[in-house]
Amino acid sequence: MDPGFENKKKETVNKITGLLIEALEKETMTEDEAQPVARFILDEKEKVKDANGLVVFIQTLSSRWPLFKDLSTIETQSVQQGAQDQQKLDLIKDQLSKLANVTV
Repeated sequence: MDPGFENKKKETVNKITGLLIEALEKETMTEDEAQPVARFILDEKEKVKDANGLVVFIQTLSSRWPLFKDLSTIETQSVQQGAQDQQKLDLIKDQLSKLANVTV
């Protein structure tokens, strides 16, 4: 799996976890309310294998728990931008490879 993606996934899960902990500390969420959120995060993060899966994970999380709405918007844009950047890099690499193989 792509190490860059794995780092982004880990970073995103850490942000999500931080928001959950903050909500508990500020008592805007009870432990009983936080349990299904934590269970969802733990179960679903393992299923995320690519950028599209991460976007779906974040959007599903924010649709079920409004606490994550702002993070969803920011992280979804970031993940999508990262995927677009990776596609551009792959295209450039492919073009360079073709140029290197051209005989003059």
